[in-house]
Amino acid sequence: MSALPPHREHFVAADPALRAGARWAVLEGAARTVAELAVLREDDGEGADVGAALNLMHAGAAELACRAIDDLASVMEPGICALLTVRERGQDPAPAAGALWSEFVAARAALIGLAPHA
Repeated sequence: MSALPPHREHFVAADPALRAGARWAVLEGAARTVAELAVLREDDGEGADVGAALNLMHAGAAELACRAIDDLASVMEPGICALLTVRERGQDPAPAAGALWSEFVAARAALIGLAPHA
């Protein structure tokens, strides 16, 4: 049973852009960890505003974005766990973190590409 009132629960479940935006916010936080482990600037995505792109998407594209974000999360979560384990063992996680960061950047660009162009 959800803690949300029934009408609000229905609204959240029915709005793919809202769901995708919430999921993306979590992934952005995870990406900051990856960038730190890769010894990169926090973000090199000039103009990469996925939240704004999600707001411009029609329902079908937003639903596709939700799935893409879920797919990216399924890569990022175990990847970050592995990177943290490597660091705890005293080894350098930067090369592997750089590869995971590249995956994040590519996925972010693909998500932005789903939005209609002005």
